[in-house]
Amino acid sequence: MKILEHFNITQLEADIDCVLLKLNSEEKDIFLSKLPDDFRKCYVTDKKLKNNISKLRLSKKEIIQSYIPKPGNVMSGEFGEIISYFLLKEKYLPLELRGPKKWRSKIDSERPIQYSDIVLFYKKDASKPSKDDLIVTAESKMKATRDTRNHPIQNALNGSIDDSTRRLAITLTWLRERAIKKSKQNNIDYLDRFIKPVAFGAYKKDFKAIAIIDMRLLDDEIEKDLDTDNCVDDLELIIITMDNLKAIYEETYQSIPETV
Repeated sequence: MKILEHFNITQLEADIDCVLLKLNSEEKDIFLSKLPDDFRKCYVTDKKLKNNISKLRLSKKEIIQSYIPKPGNVMSGEFGEIISYFLLKEKYLPLELRGPKKWRSKIDSERPIQYSDIVLFYKKDASKPSKDDLIVTAESKMKATRDTRNHPIQNALNGSIDDSTRRLAITLTWLRERAIKKSKQNNIDYLDRFIKPVAFGAYKKDFKAIAIIDMRLLDDEIEKDLDTDNCVDDLELIIITMDNLKAIYEETYQSIPETV
C-alpha cells in the first residue's frame, strides 16, 4: 500500500532529525479508500478468512469483526501502528523491507500485543550476511482527542529509547520463539542473522519515533519541550497529522468487514 503520495512533507527544526507529514485535504478520500483492505490483511490473511467462512455458519462480517478491536484505545493505537508499518516500508524503497504483521498473533482483539510496535528487516544478500543488512524499529503513538496527560511525541521518543536499550532484543527473541512453534525453519534462520551478530557480523539499526496527531492539536504538541538526551544519535522523529483523526480511524475499522 502506497500512502506517502497523499502527504505534504516538511523537515522541521529540532534537536533531532524530525519530519512532518501532513495529509493533503484534497487527497483524504483517496487515502481513506486504500486503508480498509490492507488493514484487514494485517489481522487475518485471505486464506485463513476464506477457510473460516467455509467452515463456520457465521457471516463474513461477524468473522472479521472477531479479529479487529472495538472503538477505543486499542483501536486508536493499532491504527497508528499499522499506518507506521506501511509508511516505513514505503519510505525505505527501493530497499524492500520485510517484517511480521504482529496483529495476526493476537489472542484477544481488545488487548494490544507487547514488544516493539514495528520491526522491519532488510537483507542485502539472501544467501549470506552483510554489514549492510538492516533492522528498522519504530514506536508509534496516537493523539486523536484533547487529553492533557497524553504527550505523543515524548512518549514515542521514550518508546524508541526503550527499543534501543532492551525491547528490540526481547522482540527478536519472541519472534524466534513464535517461528519455532510454527515450525518455520526459514524464519528461524533469518532471525538468527540479526539475533547473533557475534556469529554473523554487525548490521545497521534505524530507530524511529512516530507520533500521529490530530491537526487541531498539532501546534500545541510540537511546541512542547522534549527530552532527547537518551535518544540514539541516528533516531528519526516522524510526526504525522490528519484532520479529524478519530473519525478517520473509526471509519477505517468500520469499513474493514466490507473489504472481502
